[in-house]
Amino acid sequence: MSPAPATSTAFRRLPGITFEQSLPHPGDPLPRMDIAGFVGFASTGPLDVPVAVEDMTRFTEVFGERVPLFRDAVTGEQAYGHLAPTVDAFFAAGGRRCWVVRVAGRPEQSNAAGRARLPVPGLAVVGADGVPVQALLPARSVGCWADDVRVSGGVLAERLRLVGITYGGAGRPPVHCVLDGSAPVRIGDLVRVTYLRPGPARVTGMFAVTALARSAESPGRTEVSGGRPLWLLAAGLGGPVAGTAQLPTGPVAVTVEDAGAAGEVLLHAAVPLEDAPAAGTLLRLVLAGARTAVLVVREARATAGAGSALRVSGSMSFVTGAPPAGGAPAAAPDVAEVLGIELRARTGANRIDVVGDLGPAPGHPRWIGLLPTDEELYGAALSGLDRAGPPAVPELWRETATRRFPLAGTGGAAEVFYPIAMDAAVFAGADPQPGRRLERDGLADFGAALFLDPELADSGAATLMSTAEYLSTTGAGARRLLGLHALLPLDEVTVVAVPDAVHPGWRYGAPPAEPRPPGHVRYLPPAECRHSGADGGFEDRSASVPGAPELTASADALGNVRLSWSGVSGVDPVYVLEESAGRTWAAAAEIYRGTGTATDLYGRAPGTYAYRVRAEAAGAAGDWSAGVAVAVGTGEPWVSRDPGADGQAAAVHRALLRMCAARGDQFAVLSLPAGHREAEALTYATALRRSLAGDGERVLGFGAFYHPWPVMAVDGAGPLPRPPDGAVAGTLAARALGAGSWVAPANVPLDGVLALTPPLPDGAYGLLEEARINTLRSTPRGFMVLSAATLSADPEFRQINVRRLLSLLRRIALREGPAYVFEPDGPAVRGALRRRFEAVLSELLVRGAFAGAGRADSFQVTTPAGRAGEGRLLVELRVAPSVPLRFLLVRLLRSGAGDLSVEGV
Repeated sequence: MSPAPATSTAFRRLPGITFEQSLPHPGDPLPRMDIAGFVGFASTGPLDVPVAVEDMTRFTEVFGERVPLFRDAVTGEQAYGHLAPTVDAFFAAGGRRCWVVRVAGRPEQSNAAGRARLPVPGLAVVGADGVPVQALLPARSVGCWADDVRVSGGVLAERLRLVGITYGGAGRPPVHCVLDGSAPVRIGDLVRVTYLRPGPARVTGMFAVTALARSAESPGRTEVSGGRPLWLLAAGLGGPVAGTAQLPTGPVAVTVEDAGAAGEVLLHAAVPLEDAPAAGTLLRLVLAGARTAVLVVREARATAGAGSALRVSGSMSFVTGAPPAGGAPAAAPDVAEVLGIELRARTGANRIDVVGDLGPAPGHPRWIGLLPTDEELYGAALSGLDRAGPPAVPELWRETATRRFPLAGTGGAAEVFYPIAMDAAVFAGADPQPGRRLERDGLADFGAALFLDPELADSGAATLMSTAEYLSTTGAGARRLLGLHALLPLDEVTVVAVPDAVHPGWRYGAPPAEPRPPGHVRYLPPAECRHSGADGGFEDRSASVPGAPELTASADALGNVRLSWSGVSGVDPVYVLEESAGRTWAAAAEIYRGTGTATDLYGRAPGTYAYRVRAEAAGAAGDWSAGVAVAVGTGEPWVSRDPGADGQAAAVHRALLRMCAARGDQFAVLSLPAGHREAEALTYATALRRSLAGDGERVLGFGAFYHPWPVMAVDGAGPLPRPPDGAVAGTLAARALGAGSWVAPANVPLDGVLALTPPLPDGAYGLLEEARINTLRSTPRGFMVLSAATLSADPEFRQINVRRLLSLLRRIALREGPAYVFEPDGPAVRGALRRRFEAVLSELLVRGAFAGAGRADSFQVTTPAGRAGEGRLLVELRVAPSVPLRFLLVRLLRSGAGDLSVEGV
């Protein structure tokens, strides 16, 4: 039988995007053990609020680029915060999700971080005296990062069909008008009415809509009530007028004259150009006759031939306190419009973010004042973790969270924003802020207090959880936990690192050392001796090899580098210039090739750069010049202190170990300060263990040291030393996702590692590992960690995989236990509970978590009956981890009050 003919559409494939339905992944029945938490310094982002991050793009969106801190007092190299490269290394090593906490000086501390305020050109708010003043919007987060932000704005106007309007009156609102038809007006909108006068003069009034109602007399019309209007008069001056202007530097005497159309003026003042107001700035003027006016600056320039004379052009309006006199103010104006506002923000990378359809007044669903700070936005997301759905937040929050807008609103201040003369082409920067760079970042005083909740800093492991619960849940004073303790309530975080705790600290005022270039290695060009090809011999070409030029370099505060070098003798030499952003020439890149002896580089990012040049002529390459290094963008002289000057890192490590032990299922990844040799490392680890003696040996089993530091280039900034925290935490996460958290996180090559620093002699590794410091080593398979020891001296808890397995069992017990909290105690409930835990432990046995060959010698689950009337339900889990250990005991206990607790881990 012949096959049935295919239809014309049987095998037709449509171009474009196709969709395939796939079944959802069944998921792992075990709790996740791969999610990490990192605490450190960042350029932007909320303070003390954990933010979930699943890739570096998201990290950069919230927390910005790595933050510059200080220059090394010995080498002169620029040092940065370790948070960004640590998170980058975590993802590179296999991590998929982490929580990040930015820390800095808090408002109650002496080194509190400052928040920049940015003027929006042509946008005003009304002061207490009824005169418009420049509208300033705060940056979304604290720090000096906002110095690079430029702000612009525009007005969106839509005509209204106005039937009639009245101003004030007995029992009536300040403004009442009737609109024809279904008006495109919402509460919180701004309505602008314009009265044209004979000649070019005009009167403009703006009022916020406070109430809307359908007209009772004419159902097809809308009645609008509004707040007190702002009245502005644009009119000619009729000649030069003297007065006073409030410039950013203070009040100055000025002369104002007309410059064409009504309201367009020129202002003259005896002020140097460097004190001129920026374009878009709103100036307050008091002219002859005590007339108050506002001027929106369009341009400021020095008067030709005068060293301290300034000419400012712009749009000026007189401030009046009443509707236009003369005529009939109750009649419909010549023009009526509803206004919307659009804000634009441009960053230093020339990225422009736009938020449109913003409302000028409170009550509007997209009121400018609703733009969230980072603390508000991510704090709300954090508060919604325990709810069934996402938290109820304004629509504007969801929009600006997707592509984080740099500005925030005014919060509780119920201000109305008035667009007086907005120009979308004019961008203005932040007002100059007092204080040095690290002072404004909240990092001027380095210390343990930056990383810790002040009321939990000295809490022992036994009392920390109860104290933290009291602080975060009790009474009107309940608050969010701070510093690394902000990770305490996040159940999914099981690995914690604080990479910035190991900085040496810094100070201000000492001149930093000149940066050192990488070592000079003589290059032996192969062109010195070449085969002649005539008689099979060789000819001496050394005389044609160019000499080494002499190189000089300098940099300015804007990141521009000037390089020049001496010429060499030879036939048409070509010069090759290389740049390196690391400590070696291995990552050097060619940035110039030509016959010139100088070049300029523009806009280099902050950092230390090294340069070298050589000449090539007639097929021969000369020796490299001596390297020259320059520091770009360091600005203020912040330099490192003596690394041994204080014990800040030890205080943070103690608090972190106590927190992990108090939680029972978190593990601390600890790094030693940079540059520690074996003797210093042993001393540091021994002192830390002694300082925790009062908390018991159990606490030491919740953390591990790793040393030395890997040299990595994970964030595109060249090979530089990084704390091992990120690579190790990523390895822990990858192990948990792949093989299981009960598998030792060792013997795995670390991606992106180029070298180790400081170099340790072979004999040092044995000493460090005897002291339970896990060492990174160079092996034929790559750089890897060959041990997995906690800080504990107890042989049963010495291995990281044992601690992680017990933490997993704790999480399983807390996940399964709540289903039985209110069940009546009896053989049926105990039997069901025993079978449930046996099924989960059998799954772990199959995966290789236990040492035994079968259930009998791998785990035991018992549910002993409690005494009558106690209301206690006890489950005992006895397990043999996949190392030669005796059975370890884990207890899940339900008290008579219905509370759950896990003991013995």
